[in-house]
Amino acid sequence: MFRVQIKDENNFVTNEGVFSTQAEIEVWYEFNYDYFPVPHTRHITSIVDELLDKRRDQESDEAISLGEALVKKIRKINRRKLRTGVWTQDQFNALLVNATAAKIERALWNGSLTTAKYFMTQMSEFYSDIEIAEFIASIDAHELKWVELI
Repeated sequence: MFRVQIKDENNFVTNEGVFSTQAEIEVWYEFNYDYFPVPHTRHITSIVDELLDKRRDQESDEAISLGEALVKKIRKINRRKLRTGVWTQDQFNALLVNATAAKIERALWNGSLTTAKYFMTQMSEFYSDIEIAEFIASIDAHELKWVELI
């Protein structure tokens, strides 16, 4: 992807376009030449990096959002297990001081989903295989969607 800018003698952009190829730019330039200021300069830049940065920002936003949703889901699971008696208060307290649980939470809040997924596989003392699998499936779906960036 390329951006072409036509600038007047004061370096003010008077015309601009985005094209897939430089050949498309040439066709556009020749077709519109009579409408450009005299004198003018033509500036062509690749916007691939710019577009890639935008995609990375989108992925980061979604990763952080998913991390927040997973923190909420874990909280619901924890509250349910404590409320229904699956866990005793001592078991719940053990989770609260568990270093791996803290790493998972920190990773989820900052969108480091792959890290959270890795640590979640070490939490079978607190969560069932089904709960862990659902957690991992959510992250895998995100990673699959953004595979070209991750």
